[in-house]
Amino acid sequence: MPFASAAPSLPRSAARRLAGAVLAAALLTPALPAMTALAADSPSSAGFVTPSLVDLRRHDVPIPKRPMAASRRLAADGTRAAVVAAPAAAPARSTWQVTYTGFEAYPQARAAFQGAVDIWARVVVSSVPIKVDASFAALPAGVLGSAGASAGYPNVGDGQSYYPSALADALAGVDQSPKYTGAPASDITAEFTNATDAGFYFGTDGAPPAGTVDFESVVLHELGHGLGFTGSMDVAGGLGSYSTPLPDRFDRFAEDASGTTVLSRPNSSAELATVLQGGSVYWGGASAMARNRGDRPTMYAPAAWEPGSSFSHLDEWTYGLGNANSLMTPQISAQEAIHSPGPIAVGMLNDLGWEAYLPGAPEAPTGVTATAGNGSAQVSWSAADTGATATQYAVVASPGGARVTVAASTLTATVPDLTAGTAYTFTVTAWNTAGEGPVSAPSNSVVPAPATAPDQVTDVRATGADTGAVVSWTAPASNGSPLTGYVVTPSNSPAVTVNDPAATHLSITGLTNGSSYSFTVQAVNALGTGRESLASNVAVPSGAPTAPGNLVATRARGGSVTLSWTAAAGNGKPVTGHWITVRPGNAVLRSGSAAPAFTVTGLTTGTSYTFAVQALNPNGAGVPSPTSNAVTPDGTAPRLTIGAVPAFSLGTTAPITFSAVDAHSGVARYLVRTRKAAYNGTLGGYGATVSTTAKRYAPAAAKGYTYCHSVAAQDKVGNTSAWSADRCTTIALDDRALSASSSWRRLTSSSPYGATYTSAARSGQTLKLATASGRRLVVVATTCASCGSVRVTFGGASKTVSLVSKTTKWKALIVVDFGSVRTGAVTLATASSRTVLLDGLGVSRF
Repeated sequence: MPFASAAPSLPRSAARRLAGAVLAAALLTPALPAMTALAADSPSSAGFVTPSLVDLRRHDVPIPKRPMAASRRLAADGTRAAVVAAPAAAPARSTWQVTYTGFEAYPQARAAFQGAVDIWARVVVSSVPIKVDASFAALPAGVLGSAGASAGYPNVGDGQSYYPSALADALAGVDQSPKYTGAPASDITAEFTNATDAGFYFGTDGAPPAGTVDFESVVLHELGHGLGFTGSMDVAGGLGSYSTPLPDRFDRFAEDASGTTVLSRPNSSAELATVLQGGSVYWGGASAMARNRGDRPTMYAPAAWEPGSSFSHLDEWTYGLGNANSLMTPQISAQEAIHSPGPIAVGMLNDLGWEAYLPGAPEAPTGVTATAGNGSAQVSWSAADTGATATQYAVVASPGGARVTVAASTLTATVPDLTAGTAYTFTVTAWNTAGEGPVSAPSNSVVPAPATAPDQVTDVRATGADTGAVVSWTAPASNGSPLTGYVVTPSNSPAVTVNDPAATHLSITGLTNGSSYSFTVQAVNALGTGRESLASNVAVPSGAPTAPGNLVATRARGGSVTLSWTAAAGNGKPVTGHWITVRPGNAVLRSGSAAPAFTVTGLTTGTSYTFAVQALNPNGAGVPSPTSNAVTPDGTAPRLTIGAVPAFSLGTTAPITFSAVDAHSGVARYLVRTRKAAYNGTLGGYGATVSTTAKRYAPAAAKGYTYCHSVAAQDKVGNTSAWSADRCTTIALDDRALSASSSWRRLTSSSPYGATYTSAARSGQTLKLATASGRRLVVVATTCASCGSVRVTFGGASKTVSLVSKTTKWKALIVVDFGSVRTGAVTLATASSRTVLLDGLGVSRF
């Protein structure tokens, strides 16, 4: 696309945040903590924007994770490794020019970086070289890397959005940077730490060892953001905002649950913040929806805004561990290798304006032809012979966009619900595990005739049951008007109406044992009732099982319910299975087991269900059991509340209180984990998790240690809340832990902490702790009207503490905050000749 104008467009009115161009790695091993990132851009008035890079960081505390969705559960062998293989080899569709800085001594890191570049080169199409500045060097402590688009330009594409540099070049067919900067510039900037403790695995085989992060996956993710997978949305101070005067191209495709664009909300508003943090933000672009089976992809929109993660990623819990679309989610696990963008991300790049393909996806079908029907059309095609085998086809009608998907075992499909008298053409795309291929050429034009009543039902069969029969059939053509149900007529008995268009069988009761019956079936749509089918075979009701008894439904975790009942009598024939009816919905499930138990899955959490069971034997189905008790599947974790804990304590325990509520199955237990740090050390890892039904936990505490507790609640079916943030209490050291200069007196009494105290009445006397590491100190002392003052020195900084009070108080806690964590000796020096009674010292990192 040609460049619209070399004149500067409107500048942004405020600094924008590049939220989303970060891979926040919530690692599943304590040896390699989580990574998150924040960054803000600088405004530009030169007609383009220069985004800031976005950091990848390591944190001391792993990001709490919600209960895993099915797609994130562990492999059968209990490992957490997951591999999404690189797309199949294919010719490069774009040229990438990478300037490597600092990689000379790290050839494996460079090879992994180049591996990610080569994958993207096979995906995106550009006649303009895509330039990357890649550096591998020392970065600030905790920063694993940074990446992002080097610039954004407005005068391409829709002319109403900022486009990342590489996409702007591809659309214009020429490098945009000289128009703005006077000389060629890079399109993507990426820098990563060369620190040996970063935990990177630099192999390119997709097999990172336990506890490591696959470097090629991280680079592939970050280059995706550089290509435009990022928006300008932000939430701060309770207000949601996006860049002005123009949004990012990415912003334009975000929709809420109702399909309304997020950009329709007022900028800098609480309304926009509510949408962005509501858990229901979706991508509305047609290409990504086509690669998601017609559904809108789910974007990451947690209830609390996560800078650098919210909005500019796919949802972690929808496309989790091992999912083909997991690359552009905000987290990566240790030992997880993701070497493919995935079909949804490729579709989103198409929506942004890229010509992008997923190598290994099928090519377009050929020879698409259409034949008109009654309110429908029959479409057929030939598969493209490219070596990439299709697993599914999608047929789309124009106008209207009606879409039908069929398995690859057929090369034909019926498109229903078309308007009679309207001319239609059809296109076909092929799917496989790599994604959706390009769209075929349109078919010939056809004009459907008016819809009519359904065709004749075929293949009607009957099986005798106790006082009844089970009738099955094959659905007919609906002739342009969707089926609404069926009429099943037994010989010599009244007809039965079935109000389920998807039904393919019916259990009829109330027949006479020993009598012979045949059955006819008619299909029904809005235009009438179809011709009566040919009569079924003859079925004789007899000897079906009795009704199961004592049917009990028990709530299970997630969308599952476990059923148990008293076994039915087989009436001379063994029970071979059961029909299970689920209400609401009247879905009928088949159990092929004679066992009097069954687990129903896929139910909607929060909906109340009842069930009925029929036993089967070779003679047919028995009468249904009485309806079970109502049960509501529980997929919601308890809501946890943590009580306050003291920052400093003179006790012998470090207690924490907590409580939780659960509206469904009820709270079963609490899980508590604890870690600690000595006054001169750092926090270690969590110890063994304690399970308790009590609402208070108070482990024994040693003097001089800080104890930090984290709590989670679990309900009776196993739903577990997220771990709480740490609550920390520091137990003070006794005065005897400090070395004293010569004029101090060591005394005992029942009143002070530990029954000892240290006294001086001369200026300049010192008590010293050789080394400590912390931010805040607490001086344990006696305060009184005649007491003096103490100068506290820690790591080169000093503060004076007065011990004067109107009344005498033993074990007073006087907090001295030094503002940041420091390490060094702590000295307490008397600052006058008045009496000083010191009782202890606490050191906290918090």
